[in-house]
Amino acid sequence: ATNEDNYVLQKFVRLLMGTNSIDHCSWLCHAPSVTAMLQQIGSGATSNSYADYELAGCLMVVGSDTSSNHPVIASRLRRAIERNGARLIVVNPKRIDLCGYTELWLRPNPGTDVALFNSIARAMLDEGLEDRAFIDSRTEGFDAWRASLEEYAPEHVEAMTGVPSALVREAARLYARPLFGGSCLLWGMGITQHTNGTDNAHALMNMALAAGQVGKPGSGISPLRGQNNVQGCGDVGCLPNTLPGFQGLGDDARAKFAAAWGGPLHAEPGLTSTEMIEEAAAGRLKAMFVMGENPLLSEPYLAHAREAIGKLEFLAVQDIFMNETAELAHVVLPATSFAEKEGTFSNSERRVQRVRRAVAPIGESRPDWEIVGEIARRVAALLGRDASGFAYESPARIFDELASLMPAYGGLSHERLDREGGIQYPCPTPDHPGSPRL
Repeated sequence: ATNEDNYVLQKFVRLLMGTNSIDHCSWLCHAPSVTAMLQQIGSGATSNSYADYELAGCLMVVGSDTSSNHPVIASRLRRAIERNGARLIVVNPKRIDLCGYTELWLRPNPGTDVALFNSIARAMLDEGLEDRAFIDSRTEGFDAWRASLEEYAPEHVEAMTGVPSALVREAARLYARPLFGGSCLLWGMGITQHTNGTDNAHALMNMALAAGQVGKPGSGISPLRGQNNVQGCGDVGCLPNTLPGFQGLGDDARAKFAAAWGGPLHAEPGLTSTEMIEEAAAGRLKAMFVMGENPLLSEPYLAHAREAIGKLEFLAVQDIFMNETAELAHVVLPATSFAEKEGTFSNSERRVQRVRRAVAPIGESRPDWEIVGEIARRVAALLGRDASGFAYESPARIFDELASLMPAYGGLSHERLDREGGIQYPCPTPDHPGSPRL
């Protein structure tokens, strides 16, 4: 689903369904990263671009089979290693393709990630490798964090993590003081799909901030997304606790969107995708609208999810084929694939990419934004509400609306995207001159 599809859906849910209970697959993959990053650095997106990987002197890849899941990124990493001599650190219990290029391969015991990352940070502090100028000017809480590392000496946690202390200390040296450039830290769902996934992300970011490996060429922190346009879907508001642009549900943000959309919005956070299943199982959730998602394939406890969804009084599924969830639906709405629609995607490096229709829609299928927009207009009429806010004639109009309400996309327009194809955000504008200090 494009940014425009997702934006119209969350607007329909919030404005006309009267709830913030909208969620997408990131809650099962990278929500821990987003939560930790919003708390710690104020942004739920990667801090650097793919080009930084080729400027880095050290690359640390944690919990990601990058060659399989992110081949474009993996090619950049291999180029940095083979052409520029960058050092690679792989942190993964299993062997992956990149292990053939690595300087160090750390294989922690499952469930010991926080202990490992804290021991690397402790090794940095033991050898005076921290960046004091960066810490003093751009961070807070350092002394309390340093005190919390008292029990994480590499030799002390070696038996727990299974990683030799010598390798931990060597990793600390390579990451904190690369031979040239900076260090890039990349992580995947191998450390976020855990009950302590948010703690894992916090520990990684603490390590990066202590080393000062953020905010300069060839450095940065990169949570690698799990599916296409997961970044964009979160950006445009398909989360139960944030409005578009990761703006909270506070009075000021709600007032801005209410004025633009022409109706009041709820202040209470909605249900997450996993909570929706539990509420349906308990009989408290009566209806569900599923667009481009397949809970009966992605939920961790499929038998329970099938039973819960079977209790719904009404289920609508909007998708491009009859998946497992659609088979239980009361209504199936045929949508178009990415190749049959216009719009934008936002990738892991925060690049907003223009996509164009390659083939005509098949049969009676229609773009997601068009289907949702028509349903919204009909619902508005039933409720006696103004439906003009859903009378979009093109994805371009939708994009311009969302860009006007989201500071991160504020420097973009559909004309510029049409001209330049793909643009990274935050995009400097007079009102938003650049990325905020950490």
